Amino acid sequence: SRVPGGSSGGSGAVVAADELPVALGTDTGGSIRIPGALNGVVGLRPTSGRVSNRGIFPVAATFDTCAPLAWDAIDVARVLTAIAGYDPGDPVSIDVPSGDYAEGIDAGVDGLRVGIVQSPLLDDTDPGVAAAVAAATEVLAGLGARLEETDIPGLERTHEWTTAMIRGEALARHRDRIAQSPELFSDDVLRRLRLGEAVTAADYAESRDLCRAWARTVEAIFERYDALLLPTAVTVAPEAEGPDMIETTARLTRLTYGWSAGDFPAISVPCGFAEHGLPVGLQLVAGRWRDGLLLRMAHAYQSATDWHTRRPSL
Repeated sequence: SRVPGGSSGGSGAVVAADELPVALGTDTGGSIRIPGALNGVVGLRPTSGRVSNRGIFPVAATFDTCAPLAWDAIDVARVLTAIAGYDPGDPVSIDVPSGDYAEGIDAGVDGLRVGIVQSPLLDDTDPGVAAAVAAATEVLAGLGARLEETDIPGLERTHEWTTAMIRGEALARHRDRIAQSPELFSDDVLRRLRLGEAVTAADYAESRDLCRAWARTVEAIFERYDALLLPTAVTVAPEAEGPDMIETTARLTRLTYGWSAGDFPAISVPCGFAEHGLPVGLQLVAGRWRDGLLLRMAHAYQSATDWHTRRPSL
């Protein structure tokens, strides 16, 4: 009766149901992290270009990133080690050395500098979500992380810019099929794809330029912090038969889109339960190619808590 997340909701649900120990997903603007949060499992969006997209039919080719979902960060690390690496056959793959992401995962968080993101985007966060994330912050502090509040200038605009680009790329990918065989699409999917018709080339170019400039701002912030911390989503899993799904998606992804547009790695880690007894995700974000740091932080948090060991009643 609840939405399991974005396009990788099935992957998140099958792991949460203990049907599989690990499942792959694709994250465009949050579709690994949101299912991770809503289903109470770990979901990583690696640095863009870290994992090959060859064989994946993308929603938005410059955004989509493949990675695992699992109960434990260590399992995500092991699978990422297996699938990461440069692929000359994938135009968005980047030739940056990879490695064993499970190696050094036990190093802990002592001394790491973590910025707790402050933003108007958080103003209507569900009380239970806010409480769970605040408690997770205290756990990390108890493990030795050095935390302080920080603002991220421009974060409030990133959803708008990213939405324009994703809608434009999605329409470009499906435009011929929509023209030739619109009956292949459900009404909801067709309506969402056609939103891209309102995105002009100038809109796309402006949004891309604004996101690039914003990413430079965030890169400077990562000179002060090893990672940033915020909720994965401001709410728990919404009802499947609830309000308009476009509005629901916008609320669920407001805290994930920007990091996708900036090509930054981000991870969602289960950190408790909130309204209706539903799971909450803690989102950690790091600078490009610091995927291993996020897995290390997630593993340290999970070693000190037991949220990821709790299984739903089915």
